[in-house]
Amino acid sequence: MKDIIEKLEISSTNKKNILKAIKDGEIHHTKDIALGFELFLDYAFITDNFGMYSDLVLNENDFINDIIQRHFYLSGVMGRLIKFKKQGSDVDNLVEKTGAEIINLIRPTSEKFDSPLPRHAGLELYVKELIGKEKYDDVKSYCDLALDLGWRGEWHSLRNRTKADDARNAIIAKERRDSGNFAEELVFKDLKGKGYEVLLFGKSRDQRKPNFYCHTLHDTQVGLSIIDVSNKDILQHYSKEDVEESFYPSKFDYSKNELLDLIKICKKKFPCRLRLADKSNAPCRLKEDVFDKSKLEKLKPQPIHSPFSGCSIVNQCQKRIGEISALYHGEDSFITNGFIKDNIKVHLYIRKFLSKIRVENDDFHGVTKMYKLKEHPGRYDFAAYKDGEYYLVEVKFGTSKLSYWQKIRLGLMKRLGHKVYIAKVVDYKSEIRYETPDIDVELPSNDEMLEVLSFVHPSEKLKRGINDVPLTVFFDRSK
Repeated sequence: MKDIIEKLEISSTNKKNILKAIKDGEIHHTKDIALGFELFLDYAFITDNFGMYSDLVLNENDFINDIIQRHFYLSGVMGRLIKFKKQGSDVDNLVEKTGAEIINLIRPTSEKFDSPLPRHAGLELYVKELIGKEKYDDVKSYCDLALDLGWRGEWHSLRNRTKADDARNAIIAKERRDSGNFAEELVFKDLKGKGYEVLLFGKSRDQRKPNFYCHTLHDTQVGLSIIDVSNKDILQHYSKEDVEESFYPSKFDYSKNELLDLIKICKKKFPCRLRLADKSNAPCRLKEDVFDKSKLEKLKPQPIHSPFSGCSIVNQCQKRIGEISALYHGEDSFITNGFIKDNIKVHLYIRKFLSKIRVENDDFHGVTKMYKLKEHPGRYDFAAYKDGEYYLVEVKFGTSKLSYWQKIRLGLMKRLGHKVYIAKVVDYKSEIRYETPDIDVELPSNDEMLEVLSFVHPSEKLKRGINDVPLTVFFDRSK
């Protein structure tokens, strides 16, 4: 690691800070130059050290030279620069430097990806920055280039947007966010007052920062009532001392025996790359002790993509077995919490449908409009539990209505036998009305759901490592 640091043409102060972070265990050791550099970037970002982050980016010296990896690296840098900008940092020069390289590499990068091309997040962010600077000729030129090459994205709408449009949309979004947060807090307190156990649903809810605290029901992750590292940065190395006691409610989880049975299925039928590459350091080798923090800490899986301790990588195991619980049509009668299983299954259906429909249709703009892909993917607000019953609650303020994908999600959960309600708050003075929603969209049949759930995106073969390897579970239709 010291050899990597010496190759960095950064300030001596930043080198000393990085060396201290390594010594203190805040950055994990590696001999891989590209991986080491990315870990330094992660450390600078996590600690809000813009001076170190900009120093690293400006003196990167092409440590990341694989064109696909560089594509994702540049997109990641652009995204983080925007976050630093929101914190008040002067990022203009770095944004221009990064954006220029993205444009320079866009043609050769497009030739390395299999068709259809994915969404180009880095270029989209750069274009939005150019809109803010009113450089509309560049905006139209880059959007047309992305369209010509076949990159996915909202290029049609972006090429015609103005700074005034963005300002107006920001005001509208703030008004909706404020009224939504008011209604959600009102409903949350009402449900808690009536004796319900209440969880928020969806990762995006963490970013909303509501004026109340409760746990988040994760999209696919299970076993959180035993060990919960989901709120920690996955690129950090942490030990058993860092894994705090979990207070995640067991009513929204599988039992330990069910989790152990799922792990047996995982390692026997769907072994991950870590198990295939280094079985001795895979958490599943611990069997009944797979959630034992002291024994997990002793596992030292070598970095396939990013360095982890056993206490870190179990987080990925929990996501994997959650998906298996919903997708595997084998001996799954031992799963008693049908709500959690069905919630994961419906979430995966929506996620895979959106991916599948984009891959199979060349007319991205037409498909986006037809399937309402601009809408939020239908997450509801709260999952509630009381007296052995689970409830899905979506909060609506004023004249707000269910989106297309909310109707799909709530409709599927209702068809699977779960209780679904809309909590309506008409204005800032009204009381809450709980109503059963009218699902007026056509829901997929069971066979259609199976077909979608078996879909694997072609780009998944490009993914590397234990952190981002997707679970591929094909349905056995004979069962």
